[in-house]
This record gives sequence, structure tokens and C-alpha cells, in this order.
Amino acid sequence: MTQTKSFIIYGLLTLVGLILLVFLSTLNPLLNKAERVGGGDVSFPSSAISASYISNYSKPLLSIIPAANAVEHGLVLIKTGNLFFSVKNYKKSYKSIIDSINKFDGYVVDESSYGSNDVNLKIRVPANNFNQLFEILLKEADQERSIRKSINTKDVTEEYMDVESRIKSKKLIEDRYLEILSKATKVSELLEVEKYLGDIRTEIEQVEGRLKYLKNRSNFSTIDLKISEAQKYEKLKEDSLMAKIQDSFGMGWSRAISLMLFVTSNWFAVVLVIALIYFIKKKYM
Repeated sequence: MTQTKSFIIYGLLTLVGLILLVFLSTLNPLLNKAERVGGGDVSFPSSAISASYISNYSKPLLSIIPAANAVEHGLVLIKTGNLFFSVKNYKKSYKSIIDSINKFDGYVVDESSYGSNDVNLKIRVPANNFNQLFEILLKEADQERSIRKSINTKDVTEEYMDVESRIKSKKLIEDRYLEILSKATKVSELLEVEKYLGDIRTEIEQVEGRLKYLKNRSNFSTIDLKISEAQKYEKLKEDSLMAKIQDSFGMGWSRAISLMLFVTSNWFAVVLVIALIYFIKKKYM
């Protein structure tokens, strides 16, 4: 009986131990994940900074840069369009196109021409006015001629959010370096911190430049436009019967002269062929 009780107790202890092992194995990944989330992506040289320093005078992030276009489902989109068509009256259409660009708050960033009746325009227009201006420009096309058009939309939301996050992290590092710099007492410490501070500021400028580019491209869409005046072709009149006879006589005369010149320029071959025919005819006939 005693042995049976001991066996039951040992079995219960073993079961409890197994349950504890399963619980700890489940809890451990959660703790590691919490540490990764809480730790962030901010790292500092151990010789230069302590994690306890946090500045109280951090500056607003990029307050001078306008907010990115997020009208379409909260996404940051870059739109580009291409148009190539002919117009009936180049001067009239060109003036109308420039007026339409100004009407929708757009502007021309580049203009080139290879003739008096054609032009290439690179147009920037607010993203909200892109579709309206694109349709207005299409109305200038000669509908009887071919029209080439395309619209491309690129989603840069993920890159935009990533760049913003990197700027915040680097700004935090900059503020901590400034705090250390204000408390440094040795020249060697000052020089070391200033070096790291210069490096982080260079990185911030580069990332801010990329963010500014993304915001500008998403707020202002681009349209590449090429127009040219359609060439006018006159319908050819059908020749009369007398004109056709005259053309035929002239063509025949030209061929006769060409044959005569050919025979003259190859007289030796002609004489040789005639002699060969005469010899064969005389010998075998």
C-alpha cells in the first residue's frame, strides 16, 4: 500500500513538472519579443553615451516640409502620366495647354522643341488636380490621329513610414549626444562626442532629403507631354488617258536607250555569241 501511494505521488510530481516546463517554454518567446519591442533600434557607442541621458529640448520633426498626399485610402502615392498626340493647330493648342496648366495650379519644369510645330513639356501639378488636367489635355488631341497615353501609380507608403521612423530614431540619438556634450569636462570627451554628433547629423540630413523628395513627388504629380502639328496631305489627282500614254511612250524610249547602251558596252560578248552561233550552224546544219 505504501509503495502504491509513493508511486502516485511521484506520478503527480512528474506531471506538475511537465506542466511547468510547457508554461515556461511558452512564456520565454513572449518575454524576448517584449524586450525587442521595448529596446527599439537606437544604439550608441558604449564609450560615448549613457542610456540615462535624454534631452528635454528636442526639436519638432521636419515642420517646414508639407504633409504627404494621403488622400487615396491613406496611402502615399506617386503618380506619373505620359501623353503623345498630334494637334490640328499647334499655336492655338499650345496656348490652351499652358492656360490649363495654370488653371489647375501646375507649372512647367522643362520644355524642349525640335521644330517650329512640336514641343515636349514636363508638367508638375498638385496630385488632387492630376486626373482633371490629364483629361483636359487629352481634349486638345486630333481625334483622327493616333494618341498614346499611360498613367503609372507607385505606392511608396512603406518607404515613407520607414524613413520617418529612421529620422525619429536618429533625432533621439542627436539629442542624447547634445546632452552628453553639455556635460563633458575633458577635451578628449568633447572631441569624441562632436565626431559622433557630426556623423549623426549627416545621416539625418540624408534621410530628411529622401523624405522631402517623397513628399514632393506625392504632393505633385508629373505629366510628360509631347505634341506636334498634324501634317496635311493633298489628295493626288488621277492622270488622264493622254498623260498615261505619254508616260508609257517615255518609259519605252528610256528602255530602248538602256538596251542600246548595254549592247554597246558589251560588244565583245555580243560578237563572240554571234560567231559561236554561226560556227555551230555551219558545221551541224
